[in-house]
This record gives sequence, structure tokens and C-alpha cells, in this order.
Amino acid sequence: MPEHARILIVCIPVNRKYWDDIIPEIEKDIGQVWVARETDVLKKRVMSELDLIIIDVTEVKDMSRLVAEIQSQSPQGKIVIATSSPTWGEARDAFYMGAADYIRKQPDAQEMVLALNTVLIKARHGKGQKSRSKRDPSG
Repeated sequence: MPEHARILIVCIPVNRKYWDDIIPEIEKDIGQVWVARETDVLKKRVMSELDLIIIDVTEVKDMSRLVAEIQSQSPQGKIVIATSSPTWGEARDAFYMGAADYIRKQPDAQEMVLALNTVLIKARHGKGQKSRSKRDPSG
């Protein structure tokens, strides 16, 4: 993974303000950021060769389809699910779909940068998102 990561944030327009406030810190500390809507990703209007894909799950219509499309467009990218109110069930489902991590959206930009850097460090050390196939939750 390069020192300056290529990052895509997938979010709905109403959540863009949250990300616009945090993007400058992400770009300063981690790498270049692009923002796209779920519909753009599903229409294959997203660049490939991403290092990190952050999906803001607010109002995502079809998470499994979205994750599968991202994996096909950018297979080396680590997918992170971001939410304001995480639950264990949602996190488990995200991991089954192939996400590398599931994080709470932090109100402080530096806390969010720290959380994202942690994901990238794990990815650099080969942890997380080992299998892209759907796993059977029963084991």
C-alpha cells in the first residue's frame, strides 16, 4: 500500500457536509480523497486501484450489491463501513460481505483520521479482508 493512499468515500448528498469537514484532515494525513454516491459506484463511474473505500452506510439501499461492485472495480482496496450508530449485527454482516473494518463516524476529524490510519496499518500488515467471498455465519 502506498504512503499516500487513494481513498473513495461513498455517501449520500445529505452526509456530504460531515465528510467535507473531515476530508482536509484525511488528505493532509493519509492521501487523496474522492467522493461518490452509491448510484455512481453501481453504474461503474468510480476509478479503480483504490487503497481504501469508506462506505457511509446511511441510507445505503443494497449493501451487499454495493460491496460486491466495489470489490469488482477495486479488488485490492480495503472496504470500511462507517456509521453513526454501529451495532454488532451490522458489523458482522459487513465482515461477511468482505469489509476490512467497521467504524463509528467520529465527530472529531483527528479521531476519524486515527481510525482510518489504523485500518490502513492493519491492511499493510496483512490483517483484515483476507477473503472476499461470502462466508457462512454459522462457521
